[in-house]
Amino acid sequence: MSPSPKRSHQTVLNRLFAALLAFLDGDVEKIYLAPMDVFLQPGMTDEAATRVVQPDLLVVLDPEKLAEDGIRGAPDFVVEVMPESSARKDLLEKRRLYEEAGVGEYWVVDPDEARVFAWSRSPGGERFGNVVEYARGEPVASAVLVGFSWTPE
Repeated sequence: MSPSPKRSHQTVLNRLFAALLAFLDGDVEKIYLAPMDVFLQPGMTDEAATRVVQPDLLVVLDPEKLAEDGIRGAPDFVVEVMPESSARKDLLEKRRLYEEAGVGEYWVVDPDEARVFAWSRSPGGERFGNVVEYARGEPVASAVLVGFSWTPE
């Protein structure tokens, strides 16, 4: 059995979840925490399309993607809280996978340094734009959830 995430990991997720819940007027049918299976969309490479991922936090605005066994298709917004052991995977491999799947926005939060790395795509864009790094105390405005902002502490 894997060890549970650090307390700082859980604290970041709790803060983000609370902020998103308030922003989405309490609509718990749009925000999900791990473990929640996400079945990535057809049309991707064979290996990626059959892969199931479990992001730390995700937002799905399209109710058609909600299934009893998980999410079917790319979430609109994905957050991974990065423990040191998975930094390379979250920053490189998962970013590529989420980009290819059509995720609208991807944040990687470093709880130890209170930094956020954010990628988003322009409407209709095929790829994420350049990464934007936010430091402790700098508000991170979402490109997909227009009007939502969160500040890493």
